[in-house]
Amino acid sequence: MKFSASTITAIVLGLSASAVAAPTSDAPLNPLEKRVDCVAKAAMVHKWWVEYPYRRYRIAYSITRPDIDPDQLGDSCSDFGGDAIAKCSAIDGDVSCYYSAADQSWFIDNNQAAKVGIVVAGDWIEECMIAAFRDKLAARWGCHL
Repeated sequence: MKFSASTITAIVLGLSASAVAAPTSDAPLNPLEKRVDCVAKAAMVHKWWVEYPYRRYRIAYSITRPDIDPDQLGDSCSDFGGDAIAKCSAIDGDVSCYYSAADQSWFIDNNQAAKVGIVVAGDWIEECMIAAFRDKLAARWGCHL
């Protein structure tokens, strides 16, 4: 298949003209937005016996978002428990929350049964409660674990 010089010239000029006429911009089509990275943390930091069969637990929680005021984060304390009580076979008793400026963290103190019937529950009930709380904490503040 042969093309004449005038045909090739017409094609080249047509493509050149359309490329020059196309609007251009220095901005990308889908600009990346700056994202605030956030990690939600909650962990058992202390446990002690209060009154058999109950054990007292202290959980520290925080997030890594600098734009959140510590007082706002304190509202998350109400997310501890709830539907996790039934899921984890826990009790809902004597929960208190407070902020420690020295530790720069919020704390939750609560009681859990160390023994359920004749079964020694150990810490698995509290660990289940902490995992459920950590999930709620991450979801509430747009964080990941």
